[in-house]
Amino acid sequence: FGILLSTLWLPALLGAQALPTGEFVIDTIPRYRGAAAYYPSVGANGSEFVVAWGGMFRTPARVVKVTVGGTLVDTAGVAVGDVRAAPMAFDGAGFLVVWHSGSTGSRDVWAARLRADGSVVDPTGFVVSGASGDQQDPTVAFDGTQFVVVWQDKRAGGWDIYAAHVSSAGTVLDPGGIAVCTDPAEQGVPC
Repeated sequence: FGILLSTLWLPALLGAQALPTGEFVIDTIPRYRGAAAYYPSVGANGSEFVVAWGGMFRTPARVVKVTVGGTLVDTAGVAVGDVRAAPMAFDGAGFLVVWHSGSTGSRDVWAARLRADGSVVDPTGFVVSGASGDQQDPTVAFDGTQFVVVWQDKRAGGWDIYAAHVSSAGTVLDPGGIAVCTDPAEQGVPC
């Protein structure tokens, strides 16, 4: 499996098939036990795109740069973390990529900063939320001053939505998280 910039899946055995106009292959790295590349996200720094995606079976997320003309700048990419998805946001100087990982037992929300050129500032990442219970499926935006990370959170037993602000310097400004919605009904994945 692999990733196309404009679609999620690409069969591993392309053979002589031509790609539809405007599409190009970003990733064809063989995956463990057939695990595929999942949940691509893309950010722009004004002159290039940075594309990130996750995998299954503890496959590291990858980040690559692509020119506006569609040329893959770094074919090997950079590993970011043990993730399934890697949403990102750009603050004008760099990116924040977020994911959840179960590497510590329960699922926690993690992040890493990337420079505008796509190089990784935080190679091991940092915890945004490590509260009790599981935290999963984060997403991120930049509000003009700081990043806002939002995720599904099970610290109180049912699924709620929590958020935290993260500075461009990588400081989690709300380490306990901010309860966004704790309605008795289960809360879905934020998007």
